[in-house]
Amino acid sequence: SEKWPEYKARFIPRLKEQLEKKNIVMQLEEDVSKTPAASEEDSRKYYHENKEKFTSPEQLRVSVILLQVMPSSPVSAWDEAMDEGRNIYRNLQSGADFGELAKLHSADASAKNGGDMGYLHKGMLAKKIQDVLDKMKLGELSKPVELLRGIAIFRLEDRKKSVLNPYEKVKDRAGRLWQREQAE
Repeated sequence: SEKWPEYKARFIPRLKEQLEKKNIVMQLEEDVSKTPAASEEDSRKYYHENKEKFTSPEQLRVSVILLQVMPSSPVSAWDEAMDEGRNIYRNLQSGADFGELAKLHSADASAKNGGDMGYLHKGMLAKKIQDVLDKMKLGELSKPVELLRGIAIFRLEDRKKSVLNPYEKVKDRAGRLWQREQAE
């Protein structure tokens, strides 16, 4: 076609540039894959210099009763839920069974387990919830808390402190991270 010279002039330089970029990326990937595996000494040194990467974070075992309120609900619905939350809180303080009340009232998925959410890593929860839990002692109940999904009452069941995993357990990971850093 007579337009070929025009197309050629427009597309060949672009195609050449794309192929050159692709070649550079492929070359970098090849260079990275040539990075030698970490020696025992490299892995150990990396582990000792980056302990935070091998530390399991604090875990909290939490139970919840969630009185669900849609965010778009009128203020009156939120007020009713807060009143209900205060009543449940008083019942709990008087010795009512948390698990039974969770099964009865909670809209959280954990309700079928009596409100037990299991162990959660610090940082998995919304800041507002984390702030409440951080101030609690084991077995303690929170007063009703307003959240995006409604009104919640928490009970702190257990707290596992953060722990540095022993080198033997994480040495392969330490070696891979060292190697990745060297490649970069």
